[in-house]
Amino acid sequence: MNINQIIYFIKHSLSNIRHSLLVNFVTISTISIAILIFSSFVMIIFNLTNLVSKFEDDVHIVAYLNDDFVSGYENIKKNILKLNGVNRVRYRSKEQALAIFKSSLGKNDRFLDDIPHNPLPASFEIRLENDFKSKAKLKGIASALKTMRIFDDISFGQEWIEHFHNFLNILKVIGTAIGAGFLFAAVFIISNTIKLTIYARRDEIEILKLVGATDGFIKAPFLIEGIIQGFLGAIISIAALYVLYLMFLAKIQALSFVGINSTNMPFLPPKFLALVLLFSVLLGMVGSAMSLGEIIKG
Repeated sequence: MNINQIIYFIKHSLSNIRHSLLVNFVTISTISIAILIFSSFVMIIFNLTNLVSKFEDDVHIVAYLNDDFVSGYENIKKNILKLNGVNRVRYRSKEQALAIFKSSLGKNDRFLDDIPHNPLPASFEIRLENDFKSKAKLKGIASALKTMRIFDDISFGQEWIEHFHNFLNILKVIGTAIGAGFLFAAVFIISNTIKLTIYARRDEIEILKLVGATDGFIKAPFLIEGIIQGFLGAIISIAALYVLYLMFLAKIQALSFVGINSTNMPFLPPKFLALVLLFSVLLGMVGSAMSLGEIIKG
């Protein structure tokens, strides 16, 4: 196949699309919706997975002191540091805890002015070595802290992270099922679109056969038509996803979710977008190829 034939096939495919705008619009729209839904699920899972990874790196224990404990903080810190797996310990007073809580509320901290006394306890923030961040080892350290009998409560986030992992796995299954359904629908619609085009041009195809055109020569424009449909569908879906992504970031920032930005909630990486484009092109080509057997039979 030389360059002139390729140019001829592309022109022929574009001409087919122009003469069947409605059916091609439906096909490209279906591909766009399928790819958009699939990519949206991937982006959600991608960002949630990154978020969980950050939480896992930041897993630590917070031990809240009894309110009647007023001295000996340095000795407690030394005893905590002796525990196996403890990396560092930081004491946080009641006043520091209240100041951090007020800061997290932003403009809504005014309701704290009516509170007669500081209800937040003093605490020790305990950072761990990487090998001691599993649920079992965290529980072991928490049990050792409880034996000191000076803490009202001991909390750590590992159990929450494990629940979140389970939620992510469920989300992946749901996303895969929905995405697969839409992708199957896209292949079906592409196949039927090409069939309609073949039916409308059956006389032209018969003439090409009579003059000795090969099956490959006859099929090529239809395959290229499917590739163009897949390409356009991918471009539209990626553009729509990016617009939705920017709208989501703007909405979150408007609601004063501190720290939410394009750095810690990134768009899909370029490598994945390239795979989406390639997959969508293959989707269009497969949909076309499924309907081309009728040309040979005819």
